[in-house]
Amino acid sequence: MKYAPILIPTMCRYNHFFRLIESLKVNTWAKYTDIYIGLDYPPSSKYEEGYKQICEYLDGDFSEFASFNVIKHVKNIGSFANMTYLKDIAFKKYDRFIRTDDDCEFSPNFIEYMDKCLMEYEADSDVIAVSGYSYPIDWQVSRGATALKENFICPMWGTGFWRDKFCRIENDINSGCLKHAVDSVLKDGLYKRMLDTSKIEYINLCTPYLLGRNLASFVTDISMRMYSVIYNKYIIIPVKSKVRNWGFDGSGEYCAKSAHYSFEKQEIDDSLDFLLDMDVKCDMEENRKLQNRFENIPLKERFKVLIKVFLYRMLGKYAFYYRKYLYK
Repeated sequence: MKYAPILIPTMCRYNHFFRLIESLKVNTWAKYTDIYIGLDYPPSSKYEEGYKQICEYLDGDFSEFASFNVIKHVKNIGSFANMTYLKDIAFKKYDRFIRTDDDCEFSPNFIEYMDKCLMEYEADSDVIAVSGYSYPIDWQVSRGATALKENFICPMWGTGFWRDKFCRIENDINSGCLKHAVDSVLKDGLYKRMLDTSKIEYINLCTPYLLGRNLASFVTDISMRMYSVIYNKYIIIPVKSKVRNWGFDGSGEYCAKSAHYSFEKQEIDDSLDFLLDMDVKCDMEENRKLQNRFENIPLKERFKVLIKVFLYRMLGKYAFYYRKYLYK
């Protein structure tokens, strides 16, 4: 059995960070797991109190884990560089890793779920990630299934990757593969397999001549759900979420406050152990519809995407000159 390290960048959100670590402590497979904390330095006094609280907490006992490693940065480097730093450390020793933001809370069997799935699909070139998060949806799966395969979401709230697969994906996305594929994706109608929200993101972020580097240019949940559709790759998610996200409180860098759903109240699996029983139904189309219903993108926004796709296909590169009409 191989055990993936867990990489956690943080800085000042003490309450979130405390909840995360305490939930990992009670995981039944914590004793096999190496934890790596990247503690960023606060850029201003506004963040110092939370930072000091985390520093004090990190002086405590973390013997529940195989090892507990803290990297304290002496200057502020930002969340992206912080995670990259942790990832580079992990790549020197491990062939897999689990990354998470500091605002997640985990089920007692989260680590077991992740390690078992990472083992099961290590040699499957079509599976590129394992996510511990699952939306509060009654997925259409075979009876007794505890996990399913899909290609339209990749929540980055407790997500596992294999080093070699991740490096290929990162190289592809950083090289602009999503933007380079836009003509064929729109012409062949491949974008229709994306979620409604992904269609909006794709036409706004990946059509040429518009924006420079953005969330579609790095490995993010946005780019991953585009990538999986375009290259016909898959992500494993649990039928019942192993993760509760507390980050929709406006305290984070990316997640704004959510009026659509109270993510912090979502029920998560409370089982102590995990048995992998993969869904054999594989009803990708129905499950994508269920996700679309949950996200509930307004009809007006969905219609605007169709208009943008039509105009872009008609105008091609000249859409650049009409961008104020197409992308506002």
